[in-house]
Amino acid sequence: MRVGREFVAVYEIVLDRLGLRIKEPYTIEQMAILAASVTDGIAIRTPVVPELVFDLASPRNSETWNLLGVGLAAIVTEFVEDGV
Repeated sequence: MRVGREFVAVYEIVLDRLGLRIKEPYTIEQMAILAASVTDGIAIRTPVVPELVFDLASPRNSETWNLLGVGLAAIVTEFVEDGV
């Protein structure tokens, strides 16, 4: 399965506008595949265990997060760095 070129293009635009880039040795396509996989997996699991998906305490402040947000934040932390 190939991640749609449209998703990669959106990620490229967002990273560029924010002055960020993908860390080596990763590629933006790899990040897109992982993000899509996590999103698909959460979509499948939510009906089965919704109590484990929603209303998670934020690791940084008093906000409430969901499992998808935590997973995507972890992916971005691993794959993305300052572009300067």
